Amino acid sequence: MRTSTAAARSAQSPRPLSKRYGAWRTVMLAAINAGLDQGVFGLTEGDDPKGSGAYEFRFNAYNGYAEASDSGHGEIWINATLHYVGRPVAKVSGWLERRTGKYLMDDESGNGVSLSRFNPAHAENFAQTQVKPCGYEAAGKFVI
Repeated sequence: MRTSTAAARSAQSPRPLSKRYGAWRTVMLAAINAGLDQGVFGLTEGDDPKGSGAYEFRFNAYNGYAEASDSGHGEIWINATLHYVGRPVAKVSGWLERRTGKYLMDDESGNGVSLSRFNPAHAENFAQTQVKPCGYEAAGKFVI
């Protein structure tokens, strides 16, 4: 298991998003950036998760744990959990597309949002924070 203390790249969101969608996207982008920073996986199709695909990361005041796995279609499936003071406050899942483009699969229609759970006291904080993706797009076509 790898550990990263890479700081989240955050700023105010340039356009309003639903709280749930914004929170989901923020946590997903933080987990993907950490996986890329640690070399757990890459943005090139075939640069799949190494070892168990499990890694730890920090996102602002939160401790994160993520697992990445190859979906077999050029995508990586990522599950991430954030903890605050030892308690889970966010759990998200989603796909990172790498074959047809490099982007977090979701077109803001809410397709990925159903794959999330948040402690309401923390969801607002996540929704108001924008994480800049490192070498990929923050949203793209949801392909099944």
